[in-house]
Amino acid sequence: MTSRPEHRRWFGVWPSYSLAVALGVGAAACGVELDSPAEVDSLRILGVRKNPPYAAPGEDVELSMLWYDGTLDDGQPRQTDVERVWIGGCTNPPGDFYYGCAPNVLFTLAALRAAQEGFSEQELMDVAAQFADVKSESELVDALRSLPFDFEGPLLEPGVPTEPLAFGQFGVGDRFTLSVPTDVIARFPENREPYGVMFPFFAACAGTLYVSLDVLDQVVPLECRDEYDKVLGSDDFVLGYASVYAYENLQNSNPTITGFEVGDVTLDASSPFLCIDEDCLVPDEPLAVGEACTRHLECASEYCDGGVCAEAVEPACDEEDVPCIDPCADDGDVTKCDTIPIRPLLDRDQVAEDDPLSSVGGETSEEQIWVNYHVDQGGVANVVRLVNDSTKGWNEDYGTELAAPAGHSVRSSMYVWAVVRDNRGGASWARQKVFVKAEP
Repeated sequence: MTSRPEHRRWFGVWPSYSLAVALGVGAAACGVELDSPAEVDSLRILGVRKNPPYAAPGEDVELSMLWYDGTLDDGQPRQTDVERVWIGGCTNPPGDFYYGCAPNVLFTLAALRAAQEGFSEQELMDVAAQFADVKSESELVDALRSLPFDFEGPLLEPGVPTEPLAFGQFGVGDRFTLSVPTDVIARFPENREPYGVMFPFFAACAGTLYVSLDVLDQVVPLECRDEYDKVLGSDDFVLGYASVYAYENLQNSNPTITGFEVGDVTLDASSPFLCIDEDCLVPDEPLAVGEACTRHLECASEYCDGGVCAEAVEPACDEEDVPCIDPCADDGDVTKCDTIPIRPLLDRDQVAEDDPLSSVGGETSEEQIWVNYHVDQGGVANVVRLVNDSTKGWNEDYGTELAAPAGHSVRSSMYVWAVVRDNRGGASWARQKVFVKAEP
């Protein structure tokens, strides 16, 4: 457990619960379970991992975001910076509904905007008192516009540090530390373990994140805008939340992925073409001669000399442990292309845990586990496959079939993601590179 800076009290709640009424209960956001189509052809967040999935009072939970921008520009990956942010600090909202977090989110955003404008904590608290009697959205908009600083505007001001706000309330990048209060346990239902719940929010934008009063019907009033100030849609902007449950005694581990199977090739975590969990947050880019070798990047260990890439090469498909697939003129159509089996490697003893909250008649069931498959091109036969059923148990046939994209005159490559989840908030993922042979 880490210590909490004293100035963490900067983040509180608005003085009146009437703010939640003003915002309404119909505010929309996306949950973290994004079971969307298999092909990643736009900006997507494929998963959010909580470590640990179940928190204890006073503990820090490390969150990480798996995202990918599959948008093409003239057939090539577009070169666009993607802003990623986190907003935390919402604990035990009314009814345990994420949209009850709206007041906390507004205050966090206001605190960030105030800090960017050079206002002190006390000055912000002084002006916050005017929200005590807000009872409608129009009154809320007027109050926000009357703040002595601009509430609306770019979320990440160039050159303005965000570190003062990065202790469990606001963060930037692929990782975020959520600090769990010591008094988080506030729910005491009959016949169930006492618990607390926190809702961290996250966003990814292929443009500029913008705080806007035009979208107060959202829990998180953010827009994503391009360089011409045009508001971007869901292909370029993902906004969602995760739920973090806290218990005094209950624990849960994330699923464990140990490798990947591509046809008759089995790869373990040491493969330069496979990454697992946190290693997947490092961009997968070919190494140039002289760069430091990284385990899952494209300079296999035999080409590393003293930790430096001595020769940047792409291994041949006839080499051992190099996953390759023949191209298909039908471009990933699993009903027409020849397919090969794929799956992440999972150890039942390390993955399928008991779920005490699902016990019936005194007998404890195992947690339910499934895997989502995604590709950046080509296709898969199944987007979702069951790994473990809470009553029937382990399903060894949790893999799927991979169909290759159309080929080119030279060898190309594709990505396969497998995101393994359990019904108690656990998640792990793997990203496998598969080479597509050149057309004959």
